[in-house]
Amino acid sequence: MVLHKKTRLIAVGDIALNGPYEDLLRQGKAHEVLAGVATVLARADFAIGNLEGPLTVRPSVGPPWRYCLRGHPDYAPLLRAAGIRVLSLANNHIMDYGWDAVEETLSKLMDVAIICLDPWSSFFVSCVLLCASWGTPVCNPHGARRGSGAALLYC
Repeated sequence: MVLHKKTRLIAVGDIALNGPYEDLLRQGKAHEVLAGVATVLARADFAIGNLEGPLTVRPSVGPPWRYCLRGHPDYAPLLRAAGIRVLSLANNHIMDYGWDAVEETLSKLMDVAIICLDPWSSFFVSCVLLCASWGTPVCNPHGARRGSGAALLYC
């Protein structure tokens, strides 16, 4: 007997938490940034997005003429609270602050049970979604599991 379960997926584009969003964080209003989308994301069983830059306070390693993007690490739990369960890091700004910033981002996101796709494995998004629909421990939409997905995910 085969059981079919419908899974509602919401995918969002670039999530850039730089500039004025850092100001809101300093003012204690960071929760306002994602409040408008949280109700929409709550309708999904599984919400996935693209994090445009790392979550770090490290200095930029890019050339001085390049516009570098980053968000504060304190946004990690707010992304989770808003309903984001998976983030792809595959974009042109993820290395603006160096590999240490990428590792910091992965760590902060995993600490709040957001599944992270490394910059080079976004090909596996479809595999992640498939795992989620099967309810496997690797991609359980109710929390990430360290280590068990190492072959599939960089987490």
